Amino acid sequence: MRRESGWIDYGSRHAGPTEPLQAADRDIAGQLASLKGEADVWLRDPDYAAAQAVEIAHSAVEAATIEAEGQAERGMGAIRGLG
Repeated sequence: MRRESGWIDYGSRHAGPTEPLQAADRDIAGQLASLKGEADVWLRDPDYAAAQAVEIAHSAVEAATIEAEGQAERGMGAIRGLG
């Protein structure tokens, strides 16, 4: 595979100019960099940190509830002579 003057040579076949692909790649890279910057700003926002703390607390309460329900079911099984 040789590359000459913007063309990729695959023997007798030419894929066409590579400049449009390179321009598209640059455009996509620019969009990704912009999105990364927006995400970085959003993740550093104090409101996001508070929301994340609430989500973590909610997960802990949910896990404790599931564990308590399991213990209650096991306890009821022991009372009935099943456990």
